[in-house]
Amino acid sequence: MPGANSRSHWRVRHKAARHDRYVAATLALAEMRKSASWEPIRRATVSVKWHGRGCLPDVDNIGGRTKAFLDGLTDARVWTDDRAVASIEFAVERVKKPTQPHVVLLIKELPDVPVP
Repeated sequence: MPGANSRSHWRVRHKAARHDRYVAATLALAEMRKSASWEPIRRATVSVKWHGRGCLPDVDNIGGRTKAFLDGLTDARVWTDDRAVASIEFAVERVKKPTQPHVVLLIKELPDVPVP
C-alpha cells in the first residue's frame, strides 16, 4: 500500500487499498469460520506490527497505510463499526527473511464498560 506521502496516481493507491481491504476481510472470515459461534466484538484494542526489509514506514505513517486493513475487518463484521476500536498501537520491525508477513494485526477484545 503506498503511503500518504507517495506521489503515485490516485488509481494506483485505490487499487492497492481495495486489494488490502479484500485480503483483510478474506483472512478474517476464514478465521471466523473456525469458531462455532461468532459474535461481533464490542470493544477492542488493535496492535499493528509492520514487518519489512529495506525502507520501512515511519511509525506515524502506519495509521494511514493500514486503514484499508481495518476497513476490511469492518466489512467482515469482526466488529459492527470502527468505533468499537478503543485504541491502536503501531510498531515497526525489521526482518531478515522476506517470507514473513508484512503486516500483523493483533486484536484483543476488551470487556464491555456500561455507559452511565
